[in-house]
Amino acid sequence: MPKRVQKKVKDNLDKCRSAAIVAVSSYNRPGSQFRTAEYLVMITIAWTAIFHSLFYRRHRRPWYRRKTSGAGTAIRYLKIDGEPKHWDLAECLKQYYNNKTPPERKNLEFLLGLRNKIEHRHLPELD
Repeated sequence: MPKRVQKKVKDNLDKCRSAAIVAVSSYNRPGSQFRTAEYLVMITIAWTAIFHSLFYRRHRRPWYRRKTSGAGTAIRYLKIDGEPKHWDLAECLKQYYNNKTPPERKNLEFLLGLRNKIEHRHLPELD
């Protein structure tokens, strides 16, 4: 009998698949002015979702912890609108790879740097 996949794992896998399809289709769409920017944002969402799926599968919560004062206190998480704040892609890479720097990590860090440049600063001429 096949092992049942957890709902959070499945939901993140579905999100990853959908975001990756949107990323590729937006990049391949003719005439789009912002296709590289759209691709970078959506593929970052896809990679973040796949890492969240991996962490959930390993029974690890990919959530930012809140600083607590004192020893022996319960673990608390940062929340946004009542929901735990999930790790961004940079934090996922740090948690997943630790001190290792394989080529995949370097490629994703490069992609993340491009995404941050277009989303947080300006939209350069990438296309």
